[in-house]
Amino acid sequence: MPSSHKSLWVIPILMACLVGSFVFLPGTSAASGSVNATLSSVSLGTVPRGVAVNSNSGVIYTSLFLNGTTLALSPVTFTVFGRVATPSPYAVAVDSVTGLAYVSQGEQASIIVLDRSGNTVLASINGAGTPYALVVDEPQNLLFAADTSANSLWIVNCSSDTVVSRVPMGDTSALAFDPVSHEAFIGNVSSGYDGGSVSVVSSDSMKIVKTFSVPVAPMRFAVDPVSHLLFVTGTGPNSTSPNFLAINDETFQTVYALHLGDSPQLMTAASSPDVYVSDPGVNRLYEVDGASGQVLLNSTGDPTVGITFAGITSMAFSPITGTLYVTENDVTSLIVLSTSTTTSSSPTLHAPVWYLIALIIIGASLVVALFFVRRRDRIRRKPAAERPGGLSTASSGAPAWTPPRPASHR
Repeated sequence: MPSSHKSLWVIPILMACLVGSFVFLPGTSAASGSVNATLSSVSLGTVPRGVAVNSNSGVIYTSLFLNGTTLALSPVTFTVFGRVATPSPYAVAVDSVTGLAYVSQGEQASIIVLDRSGNTVLASINGAGTPYALVVDEPQNLLFAADTSANSLWIVNCSSDTVVSRVPMGDTSALAFDPVSHEAFIGNVSSGYDGGSVSVVSSDSMKIVKTFSVPVAPMRFAVDPVSHLLFVTGTGPNSTSPNFLAINDETFQTVYALHLGDSPQLMTAASSPDVYVSDPGVNRLYEVDGASGQVLLNSTGDPTVGITFAGITSMAFSPITGTLYVTENDVTSLIVLSTSTTTSSSPTLHAPVWYLIALIIIGASLVVALFFVRRRDRIRRKPAAERPGGLSTASSGAPAWTPPRPASHR
């Protein structure tokens, strides 16, 4: 084949390279262990103790323990638009469906119900002691209140604002609820504080349906209802024992157990499957990939703006803004933490489909053209007698007739 024809092979090769360059463009994927935190604070004038977020509206509720007040704040401007007197408030929870907020009060041993505006008390629920933890079962319109002083989990019917059941529990305010499985989780601590158990309470029967052992004395719980993971923090038999567990809340099997920091305690679920964990032993805040247990964020705060994570008393995550709200002992501000994930490159299909189809058609056309060029060259290399349409000898073996040459003119 002539060299000019051989060079035609270069064209399909170049086309293939061009297709590859558009198919495998640099993409973005979350880089493990690289979450950047931005910290700010909202001055409240006195120390907040509890915080909760309406997951539908983003409205923030925070209770101020020293002056006995509960505030409702805008998630956009952080201005206070609701204020109600709540003597000695401990815990706060929000029903994101009804928009009502619930605050436990130590002074009156009751739970008050706030309206959507955060300015009016609609009801006062008595008979539930002084709960240190509250969670709402939004699908069934129930409130679970963990009262450690009475070793009781009180279940409140939010339609009538009355206590409808009591479930015995241990000396821990560990409490979480999975709205998908309709189950609440409460903790029990062993006498030696080196282990314990988790009891599963059905919101349908309002009774304990299962209890299983855990290798830690459970201190706090958090649930990711998407991945059905129950996270447990607690103390083990020694300083190197696991203190952070991830448990499948459908099979009740431990997914993994690890030793996290020094003494992890308070938790709140973030964007699935992540979870935020406080560590008062070393004044740190972690963000953990709940699926793997990998630490994505390990922060001691931002000293330049006067924010530390010493003595965290409550946390709440807003799925609307992706923001974490934190309260601390002796800090008169609400701490606001926003995160962003550092990205890394990975091969990703970015080219539009029509573009790829066009390249494929062009490449196929060149291949077909190359085929016919090569076929023509093969024909040309054959003797003339063997070419299609060439002349051959007659069947009798006599030479084929050829026209006479014209006589030359002299």
